[in-house]
Amino acid sequence: MKINPGLLSLSSALIVAILWTVYSAAVFFLTILAINLSGEMGYLNFSDFDWKHALIQFTGTLIVWSGIAGLTAWLIAAFYNFLSEICHAELKLK
Repeated sequence: MKINPGLLSLSSALIVAILWTVYSAAVFFLTILAINLSGEMGYLNFSDFDWKHALIQFTGTLIVWSGIAGLTAWLIAAFYNFLSEICHAELKLK
């Protein structure tokens, strides 16, 4: 069985984009809660920090994380297909 690297890459990038958008919306609308939760997870006090929300930061991060997810998924699919061919060829030789 082969995995289509392009489709896996696209679907992974879209899922990460959706998750990042939901996360960013939650942080935007629930800033105080996000600051407190982030501090609790890292045992830090973020209450003095001023969290700024900018569209350019959201967009840049969305593009970077979606690209990383897409590239990673493409590499996984390509490597899987490569190993699958090697293992299939070995089984035919035996």
